[in-house]
Amino acid sequence: GGWCAQQRGPSDAMVANRDYLRSRPQYIPTDPYPSRGPSGPTSSWHRKGTTHASARKGGVLSYGLGALGVVCVVALCYFLIFWGRGKPNTVIKAKVDDFEIYLHHYESKAEPVLVYFVAGASPRNKKESWCPDCNLVTPVFYQMLERIGGHVIIEVDVGGPGQWKDRKHPLRHHEQFKLRSVPTLARWEQGVGVVSKIDKSLELSSTPKDVQYYVRTFMETKR
Repeated sequence: GGWCAQQRGPSDAMVANRDYLRSRPQYIPTDPYPSRGPSGPTSSWHRKGTTHASARKGGVLSYGLGALGVVCVVALCYFLIFWGRGKPNTVIKAKVDDFEIYLHHYESKAEPVLVYFVAGASPRNKKESWCPDCNLVTPVFYQMLERIGGHVIIEVDVGGPGQWKDRKHPLRHHEQFKLRSVPTLARWEQGVGVVSKIDKSLELSSTPKDVQYYVRTFMETKR
């Protein structure tokens, strides 16, 4: 009987072990079935799962922001290429005897009309003008107008050196234009005629920057 009575109560070793475990509650599982998942937000399984979920969310967010950035860059390039240049210009190549036909045809249109007088092709090189000033001004002028857009440009060939240097050249005595030099750029309006004109400044330009300055000033000045 005494032996059974002694076995009913906890031994000193069991008491000591129980007190030890109670003093360290972080090692006591709160869930009798840990394999079923966490019993609370403080478990290591829950923290690990949260970390993975956060990583997945961060990856999706980064991918979304990256895709949005690509779309914005593409849209900006499209705007600069197609909209930044404005509406395309209409360029008409004409001669002295027929440029007024085109002039009166386009003067009633919505687009503003520019008349650009240049010297003809060089006998040695058909791709260049016999006039050095025209070779400097023409490419710069068309590059600038391409960025502006929305104009009708009537380019008039005044002829070869002998024809242009003739004092009786019809454009030198034209009622509206009265050319003194080439290249000459004029703005034309219906019912008004020549609104503004630039000639000597273009002829005296020595660099592309000079041309850009004079053409920009001319385009910004309506009259």
